[in-house]
Amino acid sequence: AGFGGTMFGGDAWFGRATFGGDAGFGGGRFVKRSWFNDASFHSTAHFGKREFEGLTDFSRAQFFKVLDFRAAVFNKLASFEDIVWPDTALHWHSAFNQALFRGTLNISKAGFQKFAAFDGVTLERGIQIDETTEAAATRSFFTERDMAIAAAAKAEPRPGLWGRWRWLLGSFKQWQSERASAPRAVRHNIAFPTAPWLVAYDARLKELERGCRVLKLAMEKASNKSREQLLYRFELLARRAQRGLPLGEALVSDLYGAVSDYGASMVRPFVALGILIVLFAGAFWGLAALLDPLTPGDPLLAGAWEAQMWSALDFSWANMFKPLSALADGENLKDGSMMKLLLTEAGDGWAFGVRLIATVQSLFSIVLAFLFALAVRRRFQIS
Repeated sequence: AGFGGTMFGGDAWFGRATFGGDAGFGGGRFVKRSWFNDASFHSTAHFGKREFEGLTDFSRAQFFKVLDFRAAVFNKLASFEDIVWPDTALHWHSAFNQALFRGTLNISKAGFQKFAAFDGVTLERGIQIDETTEAAATRSFFTERDMAIAAAAKAEPRPGLWGRWRWLLGSFKQWQSERASAPRAVRHNIAFPTAPWLVAYDARLKELERGCRVLKLAMEKASNKSREQLLYRFELLARRAQRGLPLGEALVSDLYGAVSDYGASMVRPFVALGILIVLFAGAFWGLAALLDPLTPGDPLLAGAWEAQMWSALDFSWANMFKPLSALADGENLKDGSMMKLLLTEAGDGWAFGVRLIATVQSLFSIVLAFLFALAVRRRFQIS
């Protein structure tokens, strides 16, 4: 069905139509209302660069293959309520890339899913989307992330060991040749090429990341804090899965996810606080144990290992809930306690080591307290 570039001057009704082959509606305009409700598209549904000036209705439409509304313009309400999405991620990834919705986009009853389809969308009047539980939305996201990775592998299969070795040798020779022929001043700008299968891998995940970002900004505009936070978490998870992520960012992202579930958990920061109290208490106690054999005439531990362990725990607790208190040189510590002896009588080097470890612990505690407050703010939508 070829309607490419066609202008429909009146109402256009394709309701309940079945398109067995490609449906080509690219370019052109629908001057008034257009109905595709209950239509079935068994092959490519191409509506790229088409302008919908009136109300647009794709309610309950079924898309079985490629879904393409790239750079389309919707000037009024666009209803995609209760549509059936294609099964293959390649068919709906970036389906609405650069599309402009000047009216409201209604995609309710179609599931809180297919996040990558909204990569590059502009939503001027917001979006109506399904409400769902966080557990169900999270399952949908991880399913789509796995589908994105599988789609990348299908588009650019990863070769075997011998194929990768041949690519590496060929790319190295090409890189050397380009550097040799380039002026000396710009040789350092010539980067080693990235493997095409890794480019495809990250490209699909970036589409998922950007789609989550578009929906997150729409939820922010609608003051839906819970959905905004959920999509922000999905955005970070999609970014973390990319292979080209810098190592430092990857490590920080892993820590952020582990201790707070990307700002969504109020329990994890408390659990992390408890673990840190025990770990740092063990570190302080270990410092005293290392120093003890060096002072045989006046051992710091004096045989009371269990009692001094409580001293280390007390000091660790104070550092966690009274940050930077160790910089007071033990003024608030009990006389004769192991930690006060370490800070005042063990020598400047040992005292500096204790203060350094305690300062690091205090900084961790400040970060964890911030993450807990952030989770509370997001959970209860405190502005």
